[in-house]
Amino acid sequence: MQKQAPLFRALLASALLTLLCAGLFVPRVEQQVGAAPYKTLANHIVISEFRTRGQLGGNDEFIELHNPTLSSIDISGWQVWGSNANTPIPGTSNRKTIPASTVIPAGGYYLITHTGSTYAGTADTTYGTGISDDGGIAIFTSFDLVTPIDQVGMNNNSAYKEGAVLGELSGTANQSYERIVVGIGGNCEDTENNLSDFIWNSSTSNPQNSSSAISSCAPSTATPTNTETPTITTTPTETGTSTPTGSATATFTTTSTPTITLTPNCTLSNTSTPLSLVINEIAWAGTAASTGDEWIEIYNPAGGIGCTNLTGWVLRSEDGSPSISLSGVIQDDGYFLLERTDDTTVSDITADQIYTGELSNSGEKLYLENNGIRIDSANIDGGSWPAGSTSTFGSMERLMKSGVIVSDSPTTWLTNTGVVKNGLDAGLPNGCTVSVNCTTNPRAMNGTPRAQNWAAAVTPTPSRTATSTRTSTPLPTAVPVGRPVINEFLPRPGFDWNQDGNVDVFDEFIEIKNLGPVDINLGGWKLDDEANLGSNPFTLPSVTLKPGERIAFYGLQTNILLSDGGDTVRLLNSNNKVYDSRTYKIAKVEDQSVCRLFPDGSGSWYEDCIPTPNLINSRDGEVPVMPDAGFESPVCDLPDTLPEAFLIAECRGYGANLWRTMFWDASGWGNDVFVPANRSKWESFVE
Repeated sequence: MQKQAPLFRALLASALLTLLCAGLFVPRVEQQVGAAPYKTLANHIVISEFRTRGQLGGNDEFIELHNPTLSSIDISGWQVWGSNANTPIPGTSNRKTIPASTVIPAGGYYLITHTGSTYAGTADTTYGTGISDDGGIAIFTSFDLVTPIDQVGMNNNSAYKEGAVLGELSGTANQSYERIVVGIGGNCEDTENNLSDFIWNSSTSNPQNSSSAISSCAPSTATPTNTETPTITTTPTETGTSTPTGSATATFTTTSTPTITLTPNCTLSNTSTPLSLVINEIAWAGTAASTGDEWIEIYNPAGGIGCTNLTGWVLRSEDGSPSISLSGVIQDDGYFLLERTDDTTVSDITADQIYTGELSNSGEKLYLENNGIRIDSANIDGGSWPAGSTSTFGSMERLMKSGVIVSDSPTTWLTNTGVVKNGLDAGLPNGCTVSVNCTTNPRAMNGTPRAQNWAAAVTPTPSRTATSTRTSTPLPTAVPVGRPVINEFLPRPGFDWNQDGNVDVFDEFIEIKNLGPVDINLGGWKLDDEANLGSNPFTLPSVTLKPGERIAFYGLQTNILLSDGGDTVRLLNSNNKVYDSRTYKIAKVEDQSVCRLFPDGSGSWYEDCIPTPNLINSRDGEVPVMPDAGFESPVCDLPDTLPEAFLIAECRGYGANLWRTMFWDASGWGNDVFVPANRSKWESFVE
């Protein structure tokens, strides 16, 4: 058997090569489709059918979106982007922003076509710039213009793709790529591999729009229903003798217990879908019993998933306190209650998790992240809390519109006024003693822990009562805002990045990127290093960044010099509030930038990136090679943490052409000179 291994490998390689070559000529191999596992059903909006050309040629395009979840999803402000396959960097641009008040119901469709498409007359909306046949398509939410909610590609060089790509469409057939049908009839499967998720309709396309029939994504095998599920345990010893009272026809047994089937589906900890879990309520002011009795609630709005495993999820403040590594499970349409320090904050409700760390009453940014990917935020604009009260201890509750979660912005939050409330605090109301009945309303908190928010249950109407400062105003509308962040910075350059003819500290740069869904003008914002140390703050010019755009500011312009020995990079808004910051310890190597990756702009920080000012961040590639001539100053390999006089002598001016590492580290060059021990107060010099 061992002697046959080389022959086997050769045959295997030959077979793989044959398959690879075959894929160059066929856009898509028709697949045999069977019943897909329920775990692959998408929990987000998907591209369900599309094409980049049809009977009328290259502009006969359409993109069909489908909602495979069991809840309506508001896609107002979402964006459709297209990519080509240019090298080394593919071009991308926004093809269409979805109009306001656009909601796809559960199982519904939404059709976007080119203005020159055969189906333009039935489209829900249209766009004017075509998408390359060798490119890709991405759908971005208004909340996150960095990580697509779904994407598909027809070339490995496309900026948008998932797993193995599809083949390029050609000709003028009535063709399309369609997502595999799962369940009763919906385009529901998403394995995050384009080649596995789509089939090629070679001569028949059938795009559906918002008027098309609802298509369910429920599993083909119905799950038994039992109205008494909460009272039934998941222990396998449960028998038919526990049939709920009043259900004479019930045949519920251990093998069909619905709650048991939920456990295998609690595997969504790797999701990157924005708002798949949300920060739902924050009692940052504490309660009437104690200002230290803070609590936070997370809500799971997912439809039809069952539950979410919180392993890998973190709820953290931008300043690092609190920073809570979540654990446990949160059920679909369920709440997860976090209480600070102990489980007496909400005295009549058991906490799901206890945490430490205080929320500042002056305001904090909170991030809900899954394995380093930001899923939701609260108070993203910084500054004071947009809602909540230190006088009434009303919690800060998240707004919902028609059952749809609203993305975080200053208008997303309302103060609970006590009109709808739930839960008791840890203390006794004024005038009460242990011998008096004090379990009624005076002890109830102005909040709704483990219950539907007041902001979702009550529509404020004009009122003469003084119970709330918000009762006379309508529900606010979420306003999209720009969101600049520090995306990359270079503390130790070894190349003429600013192209001024010199290689020096002025080639250091700080790059800003706009993660928001709308334009933002940076005029009045500031860049700075560590507070009250080093360089003076630099006020940014009036520059407008479009969504996803970036701009690099060099030390030559800002006079912000980042220390090789460690420093902090800060972005401050026009009110001098720290909006974003990053601290690094030491810059040991030239031309290694510090950047956000996976995804660019909002992913984890890495300190071994290749400098890419004004371009997509990367850890791959090479630094450009310096030309042999035309530069007044060579690269100085000494760190800028050395005394200034030493640097001037060794790296600038007359010493610029003299400094060599060999002089310091190597032996045997020139004539070695022995310097005797010097015990006098005078220094020794050797020339």
